[in-house]
Amino acid sequence: MQNEITADANLFSPDGSVEAVGWGKQPYLNYDKDFCKIPSIKLSERDCYYIHNEEMGLYLAVAVYGMTAQITATLINFDDGIINTSTVVKRFATGSVKMPLSSKNGDVTYADNRIGINFANTAIKRYLKVDFIDFAD
Repeated sequence: MQNEITADANLFSPDGSVEAVGWGKQPYLNYDKDFCKIPSIKLSERDCYYIHNEEMGLYLAVAVYGMTAQITATLINFDDGIINTSTVVKRFATGSVKMPLSSKNGDVTYADNRIGINFANTAIKRYLKVDFIDFAD
């Protein structure tokens, strides 16, 4: 059975075991990387956003899978059905993607010669910025 999380809770207990299991309509789970006992070479982290209106959709994602980073931008035109996606995969990218210690504060940042992406998290709003050279080429 599915469990809806409706209040703040820690994702991991101090011994590294999963403390809260379920889903929420808000980011209620407090993710503390220090409590995660998985070696960084095996740790997978992801931050993604989907924004849309009736005409267009935008999906942005930054993922770190151990030593590999993947940055994806997708632009969807609902009127004509065109979907443009570009993905940059960086191997041996340990430390090149800055992921926050928590989903409630901190920024996600990555930049190289093809893409610059920043998910800034202030106390009030999140700001998403992406500069993607030769997007969908």
